[in-house]
Amino acid sequence: MAPIADETPLSDTGQSMFKSVWTKRSLEAGFWLLLIGFFASLNSYIIIMDYARRSIEFFMYRLVVNEASSAFAIFLLVPFIHYWLKRFPLTLDHGVKTIAAHAGGAVIFSITHVLTMMALRELAFLMRGFTYLHAFEGGFFGFLEMLAYEFSKDLPVYLSFIIIIWTYRLHQTRKLQRRSLVGADTIMVKRGRGDRLLSLKDISYFQSSANYVRVFAGAEECLLRETLQNLEKRLNPDNFIRVHRSYIVRVDDIREIQALLSGGSQLELHSGAKIPVSRSYKDALNALLKAE
Repeated sequence: MAPIADETPLSDTGQSMFKSVWTKRSLEAGFWLLLIGFFASLNSYIIIMDYARRSIEFFMYRLVVNEASSAFAIFLLVPFIHYWLKRFPLTLDHGVKTIAAHAGGAVIFSITHVLTMMALRELAFLMRGFTYLHAFEGGFFGFLEMLAYEFSKDLPVYLSFIIIIWTYRLHQTRKLQRRSLVGADTIMVKRGRGDRLLSLKDISYFQSSANYVRVFAGAEECLLRETLQNLEKRLNPDNFIRVHRSYIVRVDDIREIQALLSGGSQLELHSGAKIPVSRSYKDALNALLKAE
């Protein structure tokens, strides 16, 4: 019996891609560390120069802890901004929803930033045997006033990060599109450490795997630096069809649809692979096969 596609282990090419993704994530983390660290250092320098100009005495440890805790809290929140932008992408089709979502995202970002840096400051002072006194008075209302002040500073940071991430993703998407589909009948895939052209007619199915796609052509497996969702938009729907959130199959390679005892369905391909079919895609699949 041919193995179901979900059970197919990652090949050496897949492991190579995982290493590539890890390296990419490390470089991205390094970029954010440098960016946030630079502005934290710059802000510290401006404060020190201002205090010196006005002959104001200050506790250097407190200044360092304040800036470092704020910067580290912001760094910890970068994954949240990535997630929020993925959940609510910048689009004109849902302008009001997008604005409302990112207004809420900015509030969540700011409140989490404030609470995290407050906890870090108290911890840093406790480790030195000091008591940290927060810069607000008036109990709960004083705390709300401080939150509003911090939000006025955090909002530009949030918006700047959104623009940076959105611009980077747009660049990466266009780069992938230029490198992947070279023509109407060919696709650029990764094989081993190099790239090669592969005919779409030779491909049996595509399988999603994180931020890239596994490409199966007969007994050969390659990789595509693209998400399955983006790939689907650029494939000819008469030749390829989405049958599952993780699978796109070539229509001509479908041998039959098999009913499962669980009530679900799966495709058996001429290549021998068995592909699960989601209920949400089954009607479109049946309609296409009947039209054939």
